[in-house]
Amino acid sequence: VKPFFGDTSEIAHDPEIDMVVVAVNAPYMKKALMPETDAKKDFFIEWPNGISLDEAEIADAAR
Repeated sequence: VKPFFGDTSEIAHDPEIDMVVVAVNAPYMKKALMPETDAKKDFFIEWPNGISLDEAEIADAAR
């Protein structure tokens, strides 16, 4: 397991990383996870994917 702290867009473009676990509060989920969905990375989220319909667009982006 390769730990990482910082900008999630760097994680999204790392070819050694296949899956990302995101454990941030709902208001930060979209910003943290959208680079991974754009890069087609698999992911697991610990919190709900948003607190509004707008923030819940993560589900659509992951399809």
